[in-house]
Amino acid sequence: MSELVNRVVFARDYAGLPALFLRARARQQRHEAGYLKAIGFLTVVAWPFYGFLGIVAYAAIRIFYGRSMASRRPLAQVLLLAAAIEVTYSFRDEILISTGNVAKNSRVVLALQVLRTGLVLAAAPFGLTAVVWAIVVAGLMSGVLSQASIEVDDRFCTCGNSHGHCAPICSSP
Repeated sequence: MSELVNRVVFARDYAGLPALFLRARARQQRHEAGYLKAIGFLTVVAWPFYGFLGIVAYAAIRIFYGRSMASRRPLAQVLLLAAAIEVTYSFRDEILISTGNVAKNSRVVLALQVLRTGLVLAAAPFGLTAVVWAIVVAGLMSGVLSQASIEVDDRFCTCGNSHGHCAPICSSP
């Protein structure tokens, strides 16, 4: 269901974001304002949509996968929670690459995949429910690592100028 959201609602190719960040870099401006605006807009659309999908998860699963999978509704709802967490950090790749930090982005992506794989493998002996919750924990940890990988200053961490999106984890360069 998360992939459906990505393809249909958000058309996640983010074609305009690298251009936005590159333009800010060319003008020697900081990228925080554009980043926060983009994340704010995405979050305003994504969270209500994920919440709605969580509410109608039983019907959506029956429509897409049939009655045999309808008992997996609680797992789908937890996965939607993980997707809602991860959407707030979905522009990390674009901002790091457009600011010239390709190697840093590659290290972060590798670390996140190792973290996610380790958590899922550790949870696997405890069943599918544990695996789904491990994905949520991986999403939270991904957010912490993603936020730490983007160089921010104190203005970036205030809710007053964040266009409705307050970064939950703030780090200083």
